[in-house]
Amino acid sequence: SFSVPQSADWESFEKSVDIIITSAISPGSGYDLYCKIMGITGGDVLTEFLENVITITGITEGEFKNFSISWSPDPAVLNYGDKLTVTHHFDYRGPRYTGADIRTAIGNRHYLPIIPDWFDEILYTIAHLEPFGPNEDWMGYDVDVDILITTAISPGTDYDLYSKLTDVPGADRYDYKDDIIEIVEAPPAGSIISKFINKVPEGWRIPIPTEVKADNNTFEVGIRYRNYSGRTVTGGCKVEVRDPNGILRASPPVDWTGMSQNEELEKQYNICPVDKP
Repeated sequence: SFSVPQSADWESFEKSVDIIITSAISPGSGYDLYCKIMGITGGDVLTEFLENVITITGITEGEFKNFSISWSPDPAVLNYGDKLTVTHHFDYRGPRYTGADIRTAIGNRHYLPIIPDWFDEILYTIAHLEPFGPNEDWMGYDVDVDILITTAISPGTDYDLYSKLTDVPGADRYDYKDDIIEIVEAPPAGSIISKFINKVPEGWRIPIPTEVKADNNTFEVGIRYRNYSGRTVTGGCKVEVRDPNGILRASPPVDWTGMSQNEELEKQYNICPVDKP
């Protein structure tokens, strides 16, 4: 809306109006333009019609190029609980882009003479990229993707790595690294420092092995352990109580927790009364 001052004679005024171009109008040419003044005495006043003066070009589709695995350890010797960090690079120009993903996998690449290579995925991670752009010219992006090494993959050598950039215009973009990953069987280094039992009336922090009497009193089994691996790991303690005949009498759930380098932790488990020593 706008207003003008009172005038006893004709005066000229100018007013600018912005029209936002949205997807409500289809790309094309031959669109016309007119304006009108509303809400005045005597009815609306219309300008002349300007014909075929507007072309809607639409939104240019984004372009991607140079997708690659730009860095990963080579070779990568990994243990269960490790994370493999893979760095990717791609270039993009175009409007703001949302919805692109990078899928990175460890497994085995197969070469066939007729159809394109195919890949047996064993471990994989899908990274959902944050929106990027708009870019009038090419701009490079680097993205790190972590893959957690679990027991789903067997110890061995010559595992392959591949990544693909998905949900982008045209075909997915791929890159491979062959025979660069080794999975070792040894578990992360660690050690139990002490084991003990707390029970009345026998005493507090009684070192194991020991004997206590099953007199329908609850007791505690305690373990103190340390991470010597030189990296952060996930550790867990499993406690089993068996009678002299080897029969399992108690087994509380494993308590998993993160452990920093050289960190010591102590866990104590309440064991319900059992009917044998």
